Amino acid sequence: MASVQAAAGEPMENGQKGQTGLDAADLQRRVERVLAMGAVAAGVAHDFNNLLVSILGFAALGRSVPAADDSTQRLRSYFAEIEQAGLRGHALVQQLTALVAEKPDRDSPSTLCALVTQVVADHAASLAVGVHVSIEIDDDLPALTIARTHVQRIVVNLCRNARDAMTGPGSVVFSARHVRLAAGETCSSCRQAIAGDFVCLSVRDQGPGIPAAIRQRVFEPFFTTRQAMGRMGLGLTAVHGLAHLNGGHVRIISPPDQGSELAVFLPVGL
Repeated sequence: MASVQAAAGEPMENGQKGQTGLDAADLQRRVERVLAMGAVAAGVAHDFNNLLVSILGFAALGRSVPAADDSTQRLRSYFAEIEQAGLRGHALVQQLTALVAEKPDRDSPSTLCALVTQVVADHAASLAVGVHVSIEIDDDLPALTIARTHVQRIVVNLCRNARDAMTGPGSVVFSARHVRLAAGETCSSCRQAIAGDFVCLSVRDQGPGIPAAIRQRVFEPFFTTRQAMGRMGLGLTAVHGLAHLNGGHVRIISPPDQGSELAVFLPVGL
């Protein structure tokens, strides 16, 4: 396994603190824990998929029973609901396994627009009352040569982060735009310079913002300020991991008391 890097690009020795405030040994243990969770998740996904096959099969048999009266018709509608829930679970299992196995797709702007729109629609009902959601996607976006599932999980986690940030009325804006960056911008998670052609996926919210004191820690596995809400602190860790897996970067823009913007820069496909 590659050595953990310090902020200046030098390998950290045990006991030396990095940008996260953790020494190399502690950070290495956390990385290994996340890798172990991934291995376990792959096995769980396989076994869970086998259960779903059985559920879907019996649900289909239940729906095939002829509707002799109102009670039978009602029973068939229950089987239909079970079948739809099973299909949604099957889709989630496919996403989980595809995070590792899926080959990159070359997504068009229309595909990206449809993906973002669907994810936002799926999460709109969970936003606080009075939150206005808007989507701004450039018409001339270049293609992304990145696994579609990776993009989807990035958008899902950005959406959930905005949901948790908005505890009252306000606005949330999802955007996708083509940007060309010269050296000068810095990634908020890996602290490296950002330069080149990217599609920038961003979410701006009018929540309380991210305090500067914890801004360097929000990408750590299991770090969360929302324990009371049952959050595990893996959402932004996933955003960081998927962005960097595909050669991208992440930036946090959060002026005091002015909400926050999380921007993910994904490299343009060649």
